[in-house]
Amino acid sequence: MQRGLDAARTPVAVHLGTCALAGKGAAGASAEMARRALSDQVEACAVCRSDTELGMIDG
Repeated sequence: MQRGLDAARTPVAVHLGTCALAGKGAAGASAEMARRALSDQVEACAVCRSDTELGMIDG
């Protein structure tokens, strides 16, 4: 889970754990937490396609 730089560290993107774009500071999240974030309109990474991998959309 990639977090923003705001004080609340709001989630800004969902990556797979193997995604190179996740960055070293990305917080780990369970599959359930990632699905919840995606359903709450947090952006899925366009590179690793976390939404497709988690079964949120058909790829």
